[in-house]
Amino acid sequence: MLCIPTPNHRALVTGCYPPPKKLAGVEKPNSNELGKLVYYAQSKPAKLSKVGKVLEERAASDARNVPSGGEKSRCGLLITLAILKNLVTDCRRDITYISKSAQVVLQHAVTASAKAGAGGRRDLELSARASSTFFAFASAIDPSRSSVEGDLGNSYLALLRGFSEMAMETMQDQEDQNRFRLIGLGALSGAVGSDALYTPSFAQQIEAIVPPLLGNIQASILPLEALETEAQKTISGTPSFSEFASATRKRPGHRRAPSLSGHIAGEKGPDRIQVVSASMGILQSLFRHADATQVQEAMRPVFKWMDGRGGSPQWGQEDWACFLAKTLSRSTALQYRFVVLTSFIEYLVEHCEGPPQTKHATLLAMITETLRAKDLTLIGLSTSDAMNNLAGLLVRRVHFDLKDPLLPQIVEAIESLASHVYYAEQLNDMAEELVARIVALTQPETDVGEATRTSHLGRRASVTAKSGEEQRMESIRTLLFALTRTIVVANTAGASDGEVRQAMEEDLEKPAPKGKDAAKTQAQAKLGITTAGTRSRIQPNVLTPTAALLACSDAPVRLAEAQLLLTYLQLEATEQQDASSSEIASLAHGVAAAAHVAALSSSLRLSSSAASALQTGNPMEALVALDRGDARAKASTAAHSAVPLDYSSLAEVFTHLVAPRGGGTAAGLLAIVPALFSLDRSAATKLVPDAASPAIVAQRRRACRLVLAKVWSTIGQEWNISPASKEAKAVLSALPSNQLPPVPAPHPSLNLAAETELFPESGANGEGSGAASECFGKSGLVKAIAASQEVQDSTGLSAAAIERWLLRDWSVSIAVDDANVGATPYAADHHGEGDGDGLGGASGVSRIQIRSAASGAGAGRAGAGAGAGAASTRSGVEDLRQALGSRTYGGSASVKRAISPTAASGVGKGMPAPALPGLNGGDNGASAPPNGPTSAAERRASKRASRIHSSSAGGVGASPSKGKGAGATPGVGGLLDSLGIASTVEEQEQHKPALVAPHAA
Repeated sequence: MLCIPTPNHRALVTGCYPPPKKLAGVEKPNSNELGKLVYYAQSKPAKLSKVGKVLEERAASDARNVPSGGEKSRCGLLITLAILKNLVTDCRRDITYISKSAQVVLQHAVTASAKAGAGGRRDLELSARASSTFFAFASAIDPSRSSVEGDLGNSYLALLRGFSEMAMETMQDQEDQNRFRLIGLGALSGAVGSDALYTPSFAQQIEAIVPPLLGNIQASILPLEALETEAQKTISGTPSFSEFASATRKRPGHRRAPSLSGHIAGEKGPDRIQVVSASMGILQSLFRHADATQVQEAMRPVFKWMDGRGGSPQWGQEDWACFLAKTLSRSTALQYRFVVLTSFIEYLVEHCEGPPQTKHATLLAMITETLRAKDLTLIGLSTSDAMNNLAGLLVRRVHFDLKDPLLPQIVEAIESLASHVYYAEQLNDMAEELVARIVALTQPETDVGEATRTSHLGRRASVTAKSGEEQRMESIRTLLFALTRTIVVANTAGASDGEVRQAMEEDLEKPAPKGKDAAKTQAQAKLGITTAGTRSRIQPNVLTPTAALLACSDAPVRLAEAQLLLTYLQLEATEQQDASSSEIASLAHGVAAAAHVAALSSSLRLSSSAASALQTGNPMEALVALDRGDARAKASTAAHSAVPLDYSSLAEVFTHLVAPRGGGTAAGLLAIVPALFSLDRSAATKLVPDAASPAIVAQRRRACRLVLAKVWSTIGQEWNISPASKEAKAVLSALPSNQLPPVPAPHPSLNLAAETELFPESGANGEGSGAASECFGKSGLVKAIAASQEVQDSTGLSAAAIERWLLRDWSVSIAVDDANVGATPYAADHHGEGDGDGLGGASGVSRIQIRSAASGAGAGRAGAGAGAGAASTRSGVEDLRQALGSRTYGGSASVKRAISPTAASGVGKGMPAPALPGLNGGDNGASAPPNGPTSAAERRASKRASRIHSSSAGGVGASPSKGKGAGATPGVGGLLDSLGIASTVEEQEQHKPALVAPHAA
């Protein structure tokens, strides 16, 4: 008989199995023969591939017979898995040779285990042995030595999907269900801890791993309170079940497969809390060791699972979804936590089209709760991008439905960005983003899409059909409310800037902490974690472009703007600022110009021709057109003019600007007082009752005087100026009614705009014979203010300098110019010249920089076409003015940054001319003059007349030392005009000599 020799590797493998007759009931290999096989494989690594082929044959043969109830085949498969586990554990260095065979064997075992149990159920012992072997195999994989796409391709992903199904096994017996789920989770923990996960196939593996982890921590498994408790224990490193996952990954040589086994007689099975704890541990390990890109990839299966891929949608469980969002953020490495929140925002922006859904509301709640979590630090979060995305979404939803129920939640998400501050200028940048969005909405209707553009997703809203005036107004109102709430939250979450600085100085003097406190303090210092108080304040000039909305044609927008200014002055500007601050002066000038237009204009709507003639991106410029258009109007229109609540708002804003305890400063006082005199004079001459609406005009004039009386009364009390208090008291006593409706405080949540209460068309009583004359004595009040010691101490100016500033000419046009540059009555201290009594720009900012910024932003009427050469020429004239001690304008370049057309949500070159909201289709019929309502020629003429008039009276342009008496020196403006020196770039361009070619020698 011919004897065929058996290969050595096959003989060694066969020796590990008991004889076929004794195979039934034996589940472990022969230990002696297994030791020989392992030694053989370690001595000849190349033979591992042949050993693997033999194991494949045995596994395939046994797996075919297992479903039919073959006990010998089941035991043979268990022994094959035990042999494979020992080989991959002891031959870890050479696992590449057996990698493919190992996956085939495991696939046979997982498939066979699904129906190998009694009644066609899953076999417990076979599943546990396969899971333990897979854990050992995944832990031993070295991607640098094997191709994950080749050796660990579809078969490895199929194994992951098989164990994922096992981790979601559903049975009537709760203990058996928990056992199977723990067995499946054990295999997934091996995949999460394997180096093979962090390869190009990461996204495919995550698709199989994440769903069962989320499914095992649902609110239906345990109450939400128990889930939160277990999550805290897992994150702190003390989970209830710590067999599978740990906070730190170990090196491959130190990884050990968990002890997984089937049911043991007399032993109680695992409970639900162990399954939940194991799932949370694996989920934390997955996110803890992922980088930014991998965290972003891991969020995709989270969204798919929430959408109900393969099951029911989970968006209806809002509380649980918020818990999941915070758990995922806390589980992620500190430097990558922001990716989780950013993923939520981007997913919301991409999928928030059409009617509101439960998914949209739940996503907004997840974003808000993540931002408001006090113990959750999101270092690296781009608040500007988040603000842009949410603000763009807000505008999109308004244009879809004015009463969209998602709007309050979007505002809450925006304001929650102020809960944590990660760099000093964060709140200021957030305010600039919202203001730029508001400025973009003041553009013509064709530019509404720019205000709906998101930050970096590069897309416009697809729902912009309803882009009419009503949608535009409501968008502006909601953005103003969002900015108001942002200020409130920022000041609620932490201390003020001054308190923080003082606390920081005190901390430096304290002894260094010891023990755990020292470690915590040192860790926070290294990470740069800050609270909401350690920040810079929002600069007042950031809000200057929005001041024009006090004269908006829409009453709810006017109220929202007033509430914003009052909130800012009460919470953000409570600290005493320098009287020479150009930032607060810019805001005060803007408020004064808008208040003058709102209080006196018969209609706050411009004609289409006047609106289209505006050639600047600064909403403040529309105030001049409104003021000049009102001069041509014939009658008052109650529907589009100021209402009683507007006058109450103006009175409140004015009183806060002039009162140091209300957020104002001396700079606000000096900016507001000239406007008060002009308002008093104009109310007597413009608001004259006519046959069309005598009652409404009379009531508006009375309201103007109530505003003036309240403001002058506040000035008298705050600055100890008794003449102001006496005159205010006299005016109040002379008026038949001295009550205005109170300004409502902004609601904590966005609500619908309230109905506007108009002036009654009848019932107004007369004001006597003095109704057509001014109520306040200008000269006496100016002298009283200038003589006030408190005003002099606060401003650092002499009485003569204060008096010259207050007596200067004032108009809406000049106030807009002053707002653009932040004009203050101070010489340029940055050059170290002047005696402090000159009337110039704010200190610390170069006049050349201001002019350049004004030209670049397009705010100046004459600077639209000026180039670098024009800016240089302008700076030369300004240097001459400064050297002669004349009035100059100073300010911060950040004013232009806030109102730049480019910053306004991407509105760039070639965009149509901007307009104040509600200016299309006017009622007053005013048309633009040939050169536009804001022509440079008219402005220059006005300024020259003002300078000459002031110079002849020893006013604005006079030298401090020779400003009194008949020998007063004429102002620099008049001096320049008399010398024929052009004061603007346009005049210089007109008189520029022609270039003549030189004669040949």
